[in-house]
Amino acid sequence: KDHLGTIGLELMISDLDMYAFIRQFQHEDDGEAALPALIEKRPLSYRATILCVMLAERLYQMDAAAGEKTKLVLRREEIRDLVKMFLPDQKNEANILDRLDESIGKLVTYRFLRKTDQNGKEDSYEVMPIVKAMVPAESLLKIKEDIENYAGK
Repeated sequence: KDHLGTIGLELMISDLDMYAFIRQFQHEDDGEAALPALIEKRPLSYRATILCVMLAERLYQMDAAAGEKTKLVLRREEIRDLVKMFLPDQKNEANILDRLDESIGKLVTYRFLRKTDQNGKEDSYEVMPIVKAMVPAESLLKIKEDIENYAGK
């Protein structure tokens, strides 16, 4: 941890959810020279952002309801349904589903989702707890409200 701090990175560890990640240290304007960025930031698409917000919300709901640690596993159709209401109405349903599948694939690539074979269902995904680090509980309502306002819902 100390070594990472010397190069401008900080190790974030969640013992509760059992994940860790490294992020660029956020310097306040205290006169220190800013270190060069070592971690590339990539913005998520609108659909992937909505997916992260809705998946984080489901994780927080599950944590509040369940006393013990359980996994959140959703089918592809369930994930699509979480997001569809925030997308603009289009006549081509197949195009919408293809784009949602691309976003789901992107979240698998980023390891926010993990493809799983739950009870013989091939189109199931485990939602990884690190999604909660992307959408903190204290920001969830505000972010969701902003998305709803943007979508006009």
